[in-house]
Amino acid sequence: MELGSCIDRIIHQDDTLTNIIIRPTCLIACSNYEPNQSDEDNDSLDGLNLERSGSREWFCNLGIMFGRLTNLTQLPFDGLDPDDEDLERFWGEISGSTSLTYLYFINMNLVSCEEMLTTASAPNITSITFQHCTISNEIGNLLHQEDQDELNNHITTLCFIECSFNNTNTMREIIDFATELAQLTTIRSFLFTSCFFDVEQSMCLVRCLKEESVNTVDVHIT
Repeated sequence: MELGSCIDRIIHQDDTLTNIIIRPTCLIACSNYEPNQSDEDNDSLDGLNLERSGSREWFCNLGIMFGRLTNLTQLPFDGLDPDDEDLERFWGEISGSTSLTYLYFINMNLVSCEEMLTTASAPNITSITFQHCTISNEIGNLLHQEDQDELNNHITTLCFIECSFNNTNTMREIIDFATELAQLTTIRSFLFTSCFFDVEQSMCLVRCLKEESVNTVDVHIT
């Protein structure tokens, strides 16, 4: 279900919500959101009611409500701008969720995405999928920082589908890229599907991930 069609259900903590997709059109719906009369008189919702819909503070409070949803397990972000200032605090509040297990980043330029990746520090995330994304070659280091900062020891699978990675043209750059990914000591499976690596680069990537990872890992490149 898209965020734009379930704002009220999030606000009222609907425990049947398990998968919420956030797209740019959803942000427009949030900007146009108007609370109903009963919500305006509800003191517990002042964090939303007193802020302009779609503002930075409004999204911060909405993120808190995301974090409290008890059965939300999957959260796909599709086509968002990681540098959107109105969402800066939203990402961090989502990381308070104890029910989230899967994150999806789709159709985005993630070369600069430090704030957005704070969502990965939610304590029970087990799998992160990137699809149709342009990704920083330092993605391993960025995720490792979240791992260290939040003591997150649950992510076991990283999946990349039709993604490109900046500064991974030479063998040296591939080795550096793989070495940083190998810092993620809880990962047991790396999946690369239709990503922009030639045969030699793919072989180098597989070898380095297997050699540099502390634990035995599965690496699949197709």
